[in-house]
Amino acid sequence: MVLVEDVVTAGTTLKKMIPLLQNDIGVVVAGVIVAVDRKEKGDSNQAALDEVEEQFSVPVHPIVTIYDIITYLSQDNTSGTVLQENQQRAMHDYLQQYGASHSSQQSG
Repeated sequence: MVLVEDVVTAGTTLKKMIPLLQNDIGVVVAGVIVAVDRKEKGDSNQAALDEVEEQFSVPVHPIVTIYDIITYLSQDNTSGTVLQENQQRAMHDYLQQYGASHSSQQSG
């Protein structure tokens, strides 16, 4: 089974669901697809998705990360929305505080 998650912040839902599915129900979780990885800290300074991969030995693949979104919206783009400098700065400040310190910025 492949789990699909919309947004991951601290990874709490995945950390509860994977053991429930594998241990209590007997389903083999082959991987996780995440629409948006906010690249935030899990229980440590490590990225939440990195913690999930290590803890459960399950590959996790985000479609986009918060850094992808910020980069896209910080320049002219087809959405017609461009972040103002104060908005970019606020997002950067938020990630400085809550973002994982040992995480690559871009999605694969």
